[in-house]
Amino acid sequence: MKERPDFHKPAENDRQWMNEVLSGTEYFGSFNAFGSLWLWKDMYRIEVARFQDAALLRGRAGETMTYYMYPIGRSYDIREAISVMRRDAGEQGTKLVMYSVEKRQLDELRAAFPDAFFFEETRWDFDYIYRSEHLIALSGKKFHSKRNHIII
Repeated sequence: MKERPDFHKPAENDRQWMNEVLSGTEYFGSFNAFGSLWLWKDMYRIEVARFQDAALLRGRAGETMTYYMYPIGRSYDIREAISVMRRDAGEQGTKLVMYSVEKRQLDELRAAFPDAFFFEETRWDFDYIYRSEHLIALSGKKFHSKRNHIII
């Protein structure tokens, strides 16, 4: 029997182990920082669990949707981690849904679980990157609303 994750709201006593686990990853995203998880824990109803040398993240949207993030960490068995997350999703009365899966993670999932997942891009939820020179100048219609946020 695979270990059962102890999902709970991020707490102060999670900071040390989570910082160790999160700092060992090469993936990007605001959820890869304990401070971000701490700040957004209530709005997104984020819960964390330690699994092997990784953090499992679970969140809730609305009344019925439970979602997970790709496991974050240095050393863990992806097949075991995903199996544990699938079981937890079943116990929550839902299927395993993951958000913010990067290309490398997608490749890992496909290799570990061929034909087991359906993948869909949610462009409305993509992170966006601006060129620094464009942000400095803030010229054009695209950046008009950004100028309103500058306080001098």
